[in-house]
Amino acid sequence: MMDWTGGDAIRRLKVQNWSLKFEQRVPIFALPSVRSLAQKVAQNAQNYNFRLLKENGLVPANLPHQNVAGTFKLANNETGGVTITAMPRLLVKPTRYFIFLDDVFIKDVVANPKGGLHFAFNRILMAKWPKKLVLSITCDKGALYSEETGNEEQAFDNDVGTDEGRVQIPEGSFVNKKGMLISCLSQNQGWQDLVLAAHDEARELFARHFNYDIFLIYGTLLGLVRSGEFIAHDDDLDTAYFSRETTPEAVGDEASEIAARLREAGKTVRLAPAKAPKLLHYVNKNTKIDIFPSWHDGKQFFAPNTTCITAGPDLILPLRTADFQGHQVLIPNRTEEFLEKKYGKTWRTPDPGYRVQSPSAATKAVLGRLLLKKV
Repeated sequence: MMDWTGGDAIRRLKVQNWSLKFEQRVPIFALPSVRSLAQKVAQNAQNYNFRLLKENGLVPANLPHQNVAGTFKLANNETGGVTITAMPRLLVKPTRYFIFLDDVFIKDVVANPKGGLHFAFNRILMAKWPKKLVLSITCDKGALYSEETGNEEQAFDNDVGTDEGRVQIPEGSFVNKKGMLISCLSQNQGWQDLVLAAHDEARELFARHFNYDIFLIYGTLLGLVRSGEFIAHDDDLDTAYFSRETTPEAVGDEASEIAARLREAGKTVRLAPAKAPKLLHYVNKNTKIDIFPSWHDGKQFFAPNTTCITAGPDLILPLRTADFQGHQVLIPNRTEEFLEKKYGKTWRTPDPGYRVQSPSAATKAVLGRLLLKKV
């Protein structure tokens, strides 16, 4: 934090970065120099949180730590949990944020398109942690200051917390994008067996009743190609089918009919998300898989909720067979090209904090026309 004290002629600048402190005396009239000095000192500092992030490969080893990158604030949310928002300073645009509670690294979150942060911790997770907590946030442009306290930390009361214990993320677990604590899928063999069994059943039903093959897509496909395993920080199994329809309206009508026929056959199928359903949740033994309708309009490949790729249908068809955890699955024809177009040239490098980028206005307009009718 920065603490201004002293007499008429000299002010004392104190820059504290979690566990390290740096002090320098500067003339009171040299305010621009003070700012420059504060930045220089902080850039050269190896503060505790940044060191931890670097040692774990979460930020580049040569990443500088500037003095102030922006501000943050927190508030209780309607679930009983806590919502954190952060705003960068003018001309500063972070690409990712790192959230700490009591100096324990909790979550890596990619910034939104404007460089800000909005993240909510679920009540169930907050109930596992102490009643008294200290929040600090840093980003790839430096530290952030609390709007309430004016420094890099903010103590707050966790209304649903416990009287005992401490902040911790158990080994083999992580905080997902919904602010909940879940087990890493790559280490949860029971979940893998159930979800792959659900995949096998859904694949057979789609082929028999609708003459469609479902194939792996998104994070599940990414994990298969990278390592042959689920991505540890994913929380579902993603599949899609390639519709014979070519407009979002027709694709939506067809998907609604598919859901209705599956329910008539006694299967549990849900539409999600509730406000604008664009995919199916196929449920088997309390385990669900995501099934996305996808299509090609003659120029581009579309799939909810953000995918628009300029390529021919042969980007996907004909589907290829692959082995995934002992199960036969289908994958896009030009798999690596699909992943690069979807996730960029660095898709081979794992990124726990990855956040899907918002599509263009034109893509949103097309995908917004795909609606599934409640059945």
